[in-house]
Amino acid sequence: MASSVEYFMHPSEEEEFVKIIFSRANVSVVRDELLKRPIYEEYKNRESFLKQPVLDSHHGHSSWIIWCKDLGDQDRLLLTLIEAKRQFDAFYEINHPENQVISYKRSYLSNGILLYGELVCNEKRIWDDDNVYVKHPELVKFYRKLARWIRGRSVKATYDGELIMPNLYILPGALKFYQEGGQLGSWKNIPKGLFNQSYVPLLSRTD
Repeated sequence: MASSVEYFMHPSEEEEFVKIIFSRANVSVVRDELLKRPIYEEYKNRESFLKQPVLDSHHGHSSWIIWCKDLGDQDRLLLTLIEAKRQFDAFYEINHPENQVISYKRSYLSNGILLYGELVCNEKRIWDDDNVYVKHPELVKFYRKLARWIRGRSVKATYDGELIMPNLYILPGALKFYQEGGQLGSWKNIPKGLFNQSYVPLLSRTD
């Protein structure tokens, strides 16, 4: 079972959200990217994290993980080696099932378009090895705290009176950006026409 929340968050309001992330003790944020070597850099406070480019330099992704270091049995992230195949070199990737992590895609501006972000917590899931992995209850609790912060400050994104996606929210700074002529966009395959300059969403308050 996976829980997720997708959101439009303007850069002007991201610092407050990141402050909530680092309000927890023993938390780090790590870029979720393919690694040539089993070495990663972790950011342990708001200031060092916000200095980093949103996108990685190799693939242009905004993917990160929020790592609750005190909830696992090891003091380092478990990495998986993916063997070289044909034209692809071998690489390492973060092992999501066996680490106490929340997936974190940042909402960011790209060429004047605000793209939405996403938080995902795989609370209980059967992965490719057919094993069942269960996240620590404290990790799930922390995910829910972050998700509540987003939902409680947002409006839901609707189109012609219908929800675009069940868990897609627009925070106040992002809504102001849109209302002043900014464009909202998606890195996912959403029905054509929902996110463009002629799109005027009908917005409803969150539950």
